[in-house]
Amino acid sequence: MTKRQYAALFLGACFLYLPGVFWGLPEANAPDRVVPFGPDELAPLPPAAELYNVLIARQPPFNPQYPLFHYFVEGLFIGPFLLWTWLTGGLIEPRNVYPFGLVDPVASLRAMTIVGRIPSVLAGAGVVTASAWAGSHLWGTAAGLLAGLFVALQYSMGYYSRTANVDVPALLWISLGMCVFCAILRDRWTMRRGLRFSLFAALAVATKDASYAAFVFPSVALAWWNCRGPHPSQEQGRNKEILIATGTAAGAYVLACGVLLHPGRYLDHLRFISHGSPSAAYFSVPATLAGYSEITVKSGLHILDIMGFPMLLLAVYGLAASFRRGHGELVLIGVLPATLLFIIYPTRLTVLRFLIPSCWILGLFAARGAALLWERSRPWGAALTVITIAWAFAGQADLLWQSYFDTRYAAAEWFAAHARPGDRVVYFKSPEKLPHLPAGVVSVKSFGETSTLASRPEFVIHVPWETEEVSGRNVPPALLTALQDGSAGYRVAARWEPRSFFSRRLLSVVNPHITVFERADR
Repeated sequence: MTKRQYAALFLGACFLYLPGVFWGLPEANAPDRVVPFGPDELAPLPPAAELYNVLIARQPPFNPQYPLFHYFVEGLFIGPFLLWTWLTGGLIEPRNVYPFGLVDPVASLRAMTIVGRIPSVLAGAGVVTASAWAGSHLWGTAAGLLAGLFVALQYSMGYYSRTANVDVPALLWISLGMCVFCAILRDRWTMRRGLRFSLFAALAVATKDASYAAFVFPSVALAWWNCRGPHPSQEQGRNKEILIATGTAAGAYVLACGVLLHPGRYLDHLRFISHGSPSAAYFSVPATLAGYSEITVKSGLHILDIMGFPMLLLAVYGLAASFRRGHGELVLIGVLPATLLFIIYPTRLTVLRFLIPSCWILGLFAARGAALLWERSRPWGAALTVITIAWAFAGQADLLWQSYFDTRYAAAEWFAAHARPGDRVVYFKSPEKLPHLPAGVVSVKSFGETSTLASRPEFVIHVPWETEEVSGRNVPPALLTALQDGSAGYRVAARWEPRSFFSRRLLSVVNPHITVFERADR
């Protein structure tokens, strides 16, 4: 592939993902409304707050969910924006409480969210470009172009490439590491390639800990191949190279993860990942054969959701072709069993984002299968390739359509017309699910206690989680039943049902079901 083709794929991916960054920007007219619609986003405030607490204040509060590396990446974008805001008079005496020293927090935090999502857009475009490079390096130009297209249109790429989550940035470093692995497969091991592979592995894990699973089998394969020297002297030299590469990975990780900057914060992070999230979805199936079978089937369905049936079919064909020839690229597919063994089975939880690296690898093999079909049976290969691209593009278009017509926008207009200053709106556990409320309307967070309605708030809003791992955030069934049948003294005032071109929606965080209950005596 030529440089122009790579540049076209990169720019095309940017144009594909960029329109989605305007979805769900925060309406920061109150202290508890400063988060966007997307869960676990590192925008708008977390990068600035985390880096300030680590580097300047040197004390908590910290967010121990992730290592520090991607906070630094986000800081490269949000930092200049804050500097510009300060120079133009929009930021006066920064502080850690609302409105954070911002003259116009609503406009500033909306803009900061967009800026904080740009790294994911660029990382997504980088992943697409890396896919094309890996495909072309292994199987030729046609496979490379198709790999770029297939990966760009995967459903998870469409969502996580336009939110400020760590998933696609981590995938960028994984994909670059796999590109180096592909270069070693086609050409040979060199010390320089070994160092690059180690560096990308370290940056991936320093972005998101679970990324280590993607490198387990490729690392073992490289170590084994390098130790097969025909002479003892060569074997000794290769062992030395492996140790140097391993040391490079460890050193790069220590520098990138932030442990040297604040060991206490890193210890908090280790405690967080070792004890797990308090979400009720973790360990929700028994540690039995039936439980692990259930979680395996769910993982397969998630892969099907992300890729679509035509692309998955092509991936199976591409894998079969590589298996028949016994090619070394089959080591790449080890990402999937490693994800199951080291991430999904220990937590007994599977969600779309856990399978993103596996689907990236399968996207490469889907391109391999499509290119082979194109060569051997041009009409069938062309038809199946077109169907695959059309199906995946339809999923992307539907996701973008749902983003622009998210039910929370209609709910925000309803509250603007029906709520009065001083009215209280009870919501359950998740502020990112809350529609934008007018200034002066008070939002009250509830964890589902029976005392939630004791003060007789004017409104209660129910936005269920349907397909994500945070199902424990839903309203308790008894309380929801009391609201629905009127025994709690409330009536259904408004309801919005999400619309989609597909019968099954994959992400309930976009365009969710919404029900608003109003006090019956109003």
